[in-house]
Amino acid sequence: MNQEETLNINQIKFNQLLLDAHNQFQLRDLNQAIRLYEEALNCQEAGRGNIKSQLFDIDRMAIILANLGIIYFHNCDYKQATEKLLQAFNMIDRKNDFICALLIKILGNLAIIKLITTEYQECKDYNDQAIQLIIQAQPPLQYQLFKELMYIYYRFQSFEAMGDGNFENLEQKYDGQSLACFYSSMGLNRELCGDMTLAFRYHQKALKLWQEQKENGFTVITLRRILTIAQNERMDCKDYVQQLQKCMQSPELRRISPEILFKDCEKKLQCAREITTSLQKLEQQLNYQKNQQLLSQPLTVKQQDEFWKLALKLRLKRAIQFCYHQMTQQEAENVPQLSQSIAQLEHQLKLLDQQQPYENYLQNLPFTKESVNIIKSHLMKFNRICLKIQLEPFLNYLYQLKQEVYQDQQNYQQPQFKQKFQSNQMYNQQIQYSNTLGQQKQFDQMNSQYNSQQSQINYDYQNQQNFQSYHSTNDQQNYMVKGQNPTSQQNNQYQQYNNPLSSNFSQKNQLEQNDFQQQKQQTLFTNNYDQQPFKNTSQFGSQTMGFAGNNQQKTQNQQLSSSQQQQQQQQANLKLTKSQLNQPQTKQGQMMAVSMTKSQKLKNVSLLNAAYRTVMLGDQLTKCNKSSNGRIERFFILANDGTFRWAQNSKHINDPKSVNSYSVSDIRGLLYGKVTDVLRKSYNNKLEPWLCFSLVMKTRSMDFHTQELQINSWVIAMSEEIKRRNPSAFVITAGRMLWRKMKLILHWYFVNKKKKDKKKRVPPNTFAHLLYLYAKKQCRLPQIK
Repeated sequence: MNQEETLNINQIKFNQLLLDAHNQFQLRDLNQAIRLYEEALNCQEAGRGNIKSQLFDIDRMAIILANLGIIYFHNCDYKQATEKLLQAFNMIDRKNDFICALLIKILGNLAIIKLITTEYQECKDYNDQAIQLIIQAQPPLQYQLFKELMYIYYRFQSFEAMGDGNFENLEQKYDGQSLACFYSSMGLNRELCGDMTLAFRYHQKALKLWQEQKENGFTVITLRRILTIAQNERMDCKDYVQQLQKCMQSPELRRISPEILFKDCEKKLQCAREITTSLQKLEQQLNYQKNQQLLSQPLTVKQQDEFWKLALKLRLKRAIQFCYHQMTQQEAENVPQLSQSIAQLEHQLKLLDQQQPYENYLQNLPFTKESVNIIKSHLMKFNRICLKIQLEPFLNYLYQLKQEVYQDQQNYQQPQFKQKFQSNQMYNQQIQYSNTLGQQKQFDQMNSQYNSQQSQINYDYQNQQNFQSYHSTNDQQNYMVKGQNPTSQQNNQYQQYNNPLSSNFSQKNQLEQNDFQQQKQQTLFTNNYDQQPFKNTSQFGSQTMGFAGNNQQKTQNQQLSSSQQQQQQQQANLKLTKSQLNQPQTKQGQMMAVSMTKSQKLKNVSLLNAAYRTVMLGDQLTKCNKSSNGRIERFFILANDGTFRWAQNSKHINDPKSVNSYSVSDIRGLLYGKVTDVLRKSYNNKLEPWLCFSLVMKTRSMDFHTQELQINSWVIAMSEEIKRRNPSAFVITAGRMLWRKMKLILHWYFVNKKKKDKKKRVPPNTFAHLLYLYAKKQCRLPQIK
């Protein structure tokens, strides 16, 4: 019998020592665990045998030394812990997947020990070594090593896993001291991440539990953290000061000075914050690389199927797999129902080859550049999880759809705020000719000022295509529910809409206005309205906002004499610099100077500018009452001074006695959909969820229901402005908003209108569950007229 096949008694004894040591560590008998690990280490040293097994023995010895260092750390013997961990670190020569994970474990624990012993520079150095080791690893291993380091520091595998603090059934998972420790650790984690509001809430919960457990030491530490946050955030902390003084008078803490007890606490937290920031940047880098890898994978498949058909096929097959999985776990009485659901789902797969009524629902869904990338990543994940189908038609269709949207925006421009002035359409047609004469003379005067720049105007026309109004995109997105072709609908609208400027000015001689207020003025003229500025010089600042319709017409001489004054007043109110006002063109990627900053979230600058242009002109929105069952129409506008205003109509928006205002910097966030209790009232059940949004104030929420052409602009612009003025606010990006809008529309037509038992638990709003419920309830899709 060979030597390798002989039964090694020493090896069995060595393995038993490792198991016993690990069990003692789990039972928190640290001294016994140390004794067993030391004995196993001596056993390994004595039986290292021949040279062939030397490398393998070194790896096992490094593991034992690392475990010994961690146990010494838990036993507060930091000197021995550092010695054992460094000994294990210096023993390792090779670098493979297993060794890299062990090195991350050693470096992470060394960084924590150096933080406790106030050796801050060495702590940062060990953390930097761990980060460099993660960066140098191969992409499949990088994220696993990052999770390992995150778990050592925070007991979470990523910052995303920490979530927003909404953890379910914590009281059932933990009790007493365990739950208090969890709240204290989460409060500290949120402090390191800069979320002081959530950290304060966690520390309050932990304080209540520590006081119930009569743990004065942890109570004092928690009170200290609460006081620090309250003082920095300028909160009332008199009650907590009294509680801290009372705890310090307890027998076990009476002789301890607070300065000694909390010595170097803030320095340690500052070092930990720097480490947290470095890990947050690393997580963003890894997520970006992961998404880019998913999007760059080679794809090959047949090209004849359209995007919406392949998407439904993918989700239908996923739903069928879900039904088969349920059949293996359900009782015999539920098997026939699941079999029937499978048969219906398979029948739907066959119907996809024909033209179905729900074709327009999915074929005209809104996609921006951000949402396209999100959809690509999700589809690649679906591909790996369930079907192993190549997805090139998906990506090609998304690219074509994005290009078609841009081309449609260049071919036509949606007239703004049509709904608001619909009742005055007949009157406007009667006075259209007289208005056109005055407007033509006014634009002649404006054109004379720009004759020297005629060569740049033609170039401006090409750049202006990137500065189109977002309402044309809104029109495409929102007519999908009605099942109409957005292009044909747009053409029908333009058959009834006559532009007085188009018959008198050729396209080559038309003045392309780059100024925000010039575009506003042109929009008002094309809607056959005279602009009536209401200047407000009171506490709201000097602004020119609002306009009145159906007023008596001004004479042509008055229009000519006041046109230059109106331009100067508009330029002064916008607070633009001279160089910005005289700029001949709007370059792609340049941001407007009105309440805007450069945003990394919206790479399509023209989309964001168009949304800002809508909310700064103002519009009629439906506001849902909080205290009563009712809804009112009000005129809302985003002002230049950073206030959100509303009044009964546009005439009173600058009247201090009639207008209401709220500072945008005081808004805590924006919620899209029916999220708040106000919108979820039974009185508001008939409101479409994808046309609703809420602004979260300090004490309450302000809830809105909009029209189809309004929702995108208001949500995108208000989210950007709130985040710019209040970086800690929670908002929604344009890509996520449009993706959620798609799911809300499908859920509204496939689930909500067929749901009878409201008490029954509803599965999550995924496509698989939506189609599963659709087949299970035997409901028909809505017919599109």
